[in-house]
Amino acid sequence: MADLGGNGRSGFTRILSSLSHLYFMLNYNSADSFPILESERLRMDLSVANDAEAMMRLRSEEQVLRYVEITRLHSKEEALTFIQERWEGILRGEHFLWAIRMKGNKELIGSISLWHFSEDMNTAELGYMLLAEYHGKGIMSEAISTVLDFGFNQLQFQMIEAFTHSQNEPSKAVLFKHGFTHEPARKDDKNKNNWIYELRR
Repeated sequence: MADLGGNGRSGFTRILSSLSHLYFMLNYNSADSFPILESERLRMDLSVANDAEAMMRLRSEEQVLRYVEITRLHSKEEALTFIQERWEGILRGEHFLWAIRMKGNKELIGSISLWHFSEDMNTAELGYMLLAEYHGKGIMSEAISTVLDFGFNQLQFQMIEAFTHSQNEPSKAVLFKHGFTHEPARKDDKNKNNWIYELRR
């Protein structure tokens, strides 16, 4: 058998990785082909300019950001810039960011993402945020279930990981509910308070 670059297995793995990334870029790198996901109560689609005020609220609300270290949005203009930058990242094949909406209502109530893809496209990080008034209703659990199904069965990720604050009990609980396990040997170099969770296909 011909050597596929380096040793056979690693060369073959690199070829599969390249093909996987090419598939990703060809199928999901435009607004028209962005995957819209639906569950029993939710529709998850692209953030648009009309979402700016809701996005600003989501990324500035104290109860939402209590355990999250991110750049906060302070104006509608900053929110518009944020939305535009995320669109650009989608077009570059860097991430998915879905706006979470209740079916029949166009208002953005949260966001959920797959990002930080590994070079071989086997691993992605799950991120999620939800306005406080919608906490405790099972909404984020429903969104996570839908995105996990897409990540594993459509994008063929082998592992999805999540980083959450060690004291964020609701976040830890929803990850545990969906089969994630805490990996105490792994540390988040950027935030010592975070715990890292993994879910394998």
